[in-house]
Amino acid sequence: MSDACIHSGQGGTCCTPSQHGVPISFGLAAIVALFIGSALWLTVTRLAGSIQASGRIEVDSSRHVIEHPTGGTIEQIYVKSGDHVTRGQVLMRLASDDIRTELAIVEASDFALQAQRARLQAERDGANTVPYPRQLLEAAKLRADVTDLVEGQNSLFEARKQSFAQQRADMARQLQQIRAQRDGLDAQVSALEREERLIEKELALRERLKDRGLATSAQILALTREQVSLERQLGALSAQKTQLTVQSGGVVLTASRLQWQRREEIESQLESSNARAIELSARTTHLRNELARRTLRAPVSGTVHDVRLRGAHAVLRPAEMAMAIVETGRPLIINAQVDPTNIDGLEAGQTAILRFPGLSRRISSDVTGTITRISPDTLTDPATGASYYKVRITFDMGELDAEERRLLVPGMPAEVFLQTAPVSPIRYLLSPFLDFFALGGAAG
Repeated sequence: MSDACIHSGQGGTCCTPSQHGVPISFGLAAIVALFIGSALWLTVTRLAGSIQASGRIEVDSSRHVIEHPTGGTIEQIYVKSGDHVTRGQVLMRLASDDIRTELAIVEASDFALQAQRARLQAERDGANTVPYPRQLLEAAKLRADVTDLVEGQNSLFEARKQSFAQQRADMARQLQQIRAQRDGLDAQVSALEREERLIEKELALRERLKDRGLATSAQILALTREQVSLERQLGALSAQKTQLTVQSGGVVLTASRLQWQRREEIESQLESSNARAIELSARTTHLRNELARRTLRAPVSGTVHDVRLRGAHAVLRPAEMAMAIVETGRPLIINAQVDPTNIDGLEAGQTAILRFPGLSRRISSDVTGTITRISPDTLTDPATGASYYKVRITFDMGELDAEERRLLVPGMPAEVFLQTAPVSPIRYLLSPFLDFFALGGAAG
């Protein structure tokens, strides 16, 4: 039976069973080896995952947004998108007629106060002229109203000085008249005293003559009456001298009181002006700062971007973006938007592959980047309302030549391929089923 031939077809070919067994064994072994190899490959091999996301080239720092806290009406715009500006350059001005008007009023009040204070200080110190502040004199060269203020204070200073001098002169004349009257009284007293001494001598002589019988009592009585009259006149003159002394003291006191009152008045006005000066200075500083804020300047040197207002008379709302400045000299980065369902497995330090579809004909090779930061929470795209995680990616500009680096500008789109953590093929194949059963178990 073992030697029997198995005929096949018309050719009469004869095959033994042993000849069929060898290929079958090899086939089974190959199948087993393939199965075992596939199992090992599915469990041991690691496949690197990749997530595609859209991104945009930006400068490695936030754009410098130009805005105003209170807004206003545009007076003039000096730049347009694409212009290069330097730090401090004027970009636009807001209408400021109201501030300028108020500032002019406050400055005029301040100049008037400065002129008044200078005049009061000169009067207090007894100066011959008013030493005005240099700032006031410089303003007087340019402004007629300030010149009028200075001239008005000069006239008032001279008038008050002359008035005070006239009052002092009047009092000096009064004192001089009193002294003259006292001198006259002193002369009269001196004459009467001499006359009194003569009468005393004559009276003594008459007394001796009377003792000898050569003089009468009537003669002695007449001399005594005359002596009493002289004493009465001397008393009256002494009273007049006392009255003149009192008058002189009153004039001196009045002069002192006049000077003291004048100084007190000046000091009181200076003290009042101090508070007013502080108020005006603070108000002037505030208005000047507010006026300066109506002029929007470039905070950094860079390129003007996204000018949103078109010419004068447009209204800029409070905190509304007027334009942006993209700072020059800063490295470029990619900010990508990653769907929240793909964020698992991404972390800082992972590699990213960058492509620039707008320059695919000029930049043919991919650029390697590195994830440096992932936003801690989702953000919302204001245009679409979609949620996303913001992923910041840096890349080495050295991979590009000079011409390619020149072509990259902020705002250009980029395709980003983010490499995730490696997984086994079996895990990759079974993941949908595992997720399905996990969701089913949770639902149950």
